[in-house]
Amino acid sequence: MTDQAAGRDKLTRAYASLMPIKEVVAQVEPVMGIQPHTIKDYNRALDHLTEIGFDVDEYRVRDDEFREFECMAGTLFERGMGVPRDLLLSRVSAVLNYFSLTLPAESSSPPLIGFTMPRQG
Repeated sequence: MTDQAAGRDKLTRAYASLMPIKEVVAQVEPVMGIQPHTIKDYNRALDHLTEIGFDVDEYRVRDDEFREFECMAGTLFERGMGVPRDLLLSRVSAVLNYFSLTLPAESSSPPLIGFTMPRQG
């Protein structure tokens, strides 16, 4: 696989991971916390973007942002560590918006919807 194909694959994987995270988190009650496994999946999607040259660290959820919350566990509620639903929803929305507004360097076309590859040197 070429470097460009590998980068496009990572970009696609990140987008494919971020969209369902946003959809699921948006359905969670605002007072609920988001469980650590969802945060790991979110940060893993950002890892794909970092590996191909995007600076997305400001969108990461950090360990010090976890609090004790009521969290959904299937159809049950349990007390545990999580992050506020609105925090993750705003972060995932921000990273998706960042990429949806990325313009091609040599074009005056409207903003792209989705991700584009970072420009090389």
